[in-house]
Amino acid sequence: MPDTVLHRLLTDNNRFALSHRGTVNHLPMALVALAHMGAGEARLKAYFDWWEVNVALPREGPEAPIAFANWRGALGNGAAFHPLAEAIRAEIAARGTDAVIADLAPTLLEGPGTLAFHALIRLAYGLDAGHDGEVAAAMAAWVATFRDLDLRTGDRPAASSAKDGLDAVAAAVGGRAPMPGSITGAMAAVAKDEAFRAALSGAPAVDGDLLGLLARASLRLYGQFPNFTVIHMITATHAARVLFERVPALVTPAAAEALWGAWLAAYATVGAPAFEDRAPEGAALDWPALFAAAVAGDDDHVIKLTYSCWREAGAHGDDLAYRTVATRLVGLA
Repeated sequence: MPDTVLHRLLTDNNRFALSHRGTVNHLPMALVALAHMGAGEARLKAYFDWWEVNVALPREGPEAPIAFANWRGALGNGAAFHPLAEAIRAEIAARGTDAVIADLAPTLLEGPGTLAFHALIRLAYGLDAGHDGEVAAAMAAWVATFRDLDLRTGDRPAASSAKDGLDAVAAAVGGRAPMPGSITGAMAAVAKDEAFRAALSGAPAVDGDLLGLLARASLRLYGQFPNFTVIHMITATHAARVLFERVPALVTPAAAEALWGAWLAAYATVGAPAFEDRAPEGAALDWPALFAAAVAGDDDHVIKLTYSCWREAGAHGDDLAYRTVATRLVGLA
């Protein structure tokens, strides 16, 4: 791996705990986004230092070593995070990143909403950074906190569009107050709601492009309903695209259905507001101005969403709509 400030900081992040003050560790994801949006070495170091003082918690033991071959036994075991990250990192060094992802990801993709999608997002950002240790840490986090919402919909008739799937959920549970607590806890609770489960459809696949449908709908939903959880629907869709493009064999009907179910669960947790399939309106600055604003701030979600908007605009088009949302997000609208 190249010896860059970004890579050195990602490696140094290993001394922090997975869970931070009131949140999961967003630091590595924010650093990757900052670097790709043009943050210099001084800014990356300053952000790392700010996070350490204001958010981070130190890594704590005890930590019992875990053999890579036993990773399935660590599913849902939070104490396994650091030892498993070390085992996965060694396996990547021996066999290569894609081979190890191919071993773990089919199982992990049964729970794409784990850690409010942050395990998936962290893996995608680690791949973007080309940092083996961060890729290993992301997969270890996914294993250690794994949660399968059991929202398989392959036996249901497929929705004709993302909007139809959202509309069915809104008809069943729309109008409720947004669910309190963590996104992860709210998604787990709504996944057990019988009305929500009955409203689920199979994943739409217009021209085989589920991620394109989710990207468009997530962006438009945020444009009309700028909610914290909806941010994660956008960044998770971006992350899934990065992962699937890197390892195309992971694109299976089972993975698509699990992602669709988790995405709809996130929507239900915010009250399933009526979805209007229209482009967001308002001011739209150019990307250099948006990058400058995002890089200057410390809000990790602003940083990550600006980065995801830029990447998704390049992948799916709709550049104006993505810049409109990013402009509103960074507070320049």
